[in-house]
Amino acid sequence: MASTTPTILLVESDRVLRDLITLALGREGLQTVQVREAGRAVDFCEHHQPEIVLLDLLASYADGLNLIRDMRAVLPAESAVLVISSLAFDEVVRQVVRAGATDFILKPLDVQVLVGKVRRSLQQNQESARALKESRIVQLVHHTKPALLDAAASSAVIRPWVPGALSGA
Repeated sequence: MASTTPTILLVESDRVLRDLITLALGREGLQTVQVREAGRAVDFCEHHQPEIVLLDLLASYADGLNLIRDMRAVLPAESAVLVISSLAFDEVVRQVVRAGATDFILKPLDVQVLVGKVRRSLQQNQESARALKESRIVQLVHHTKPALLDAAASSAVIRPWVPGALSGA
């Protein structure tokens, strides 16, 4: 199966920090799409479905919470939203998680921590996608009529979910 480069959306108003994060992830073979404005971030999420969103809570953390909720409304459930902020108070972290963030990265930014959390999120995304495919196959097998279970029919039905599974690859 051909691997595709994951889409990582970086929402950060500070140009220097955007460039630092992009450089750090680029050294790991990952590409980022940078967005400064919150409105463009939601639009990007809706149309491109990134695997990971890295989000600074922006100037006011209340705006960042609304942004997380708006992005979550259009993102797939398995997409990770990693919040970057210096506002690491317990209540802020709880609100960020309730809004839909999957992890919190504290400023000042430790690039190794950021890269590690991005890598873990990508691995979790892959595991979630694999589990979803397996679940769909189980559902298909349990709900397919016996007459449709001949090799040609089942191959045509299952192949879109599991590329290479029926071709001997």
